[in-house]
Amino acid sequence: GELARRTKGTPRTADKSPELLASIQNGGHIASAERERGRFKRKCDKVCETYLLSKRETEVFQLLAKGYNMSRIKDELVISEGTAKTHIFHIYKKLDVHNQQELIDLIDEQDI
Repeated sequence: GELARRTKGTPRTADKSPELLASIQNGGHIASAERERGRFKRKCDKVCETYLLSKRETEVFQLLAKGYNMSRIKDELVISEGTAKTHIFHIYKKLDVHNQQELIDLIDEQDI
C-alpha cells in the first residue's frame, strides 16, 4: 500500500542502465564526459575534412589527437615506423603544425 503509493510512476533502479545509474550517482559527470568526447570527435572530424586528410592520415590523426606517440601509432595500426613517420609528417605539413601539441591546440580552436 504505502510503498506502492510512494514509488508509483517512479522507475525502479533495476530498470535503469548502469551508465545512467552511475551518471545519477556522480551528479551527471558521465553524461558530461560523453558529451565532451562527442564534441572532441566532431572537432577532429572537422579538422580532417577541412585539411583534406586521407583515410589513413585521418586514422593517424585521431591517434595523435588522443596523445599517442609514433611508436604506439605504428603498433596500433600495424604499420612500420617509417610509414608512421611519413603519415605524421604529411599530417603536420597539411595542418601547418610542427608538433603534437600544436595539433591538439588546432583541434581545441575549432568551432562546431
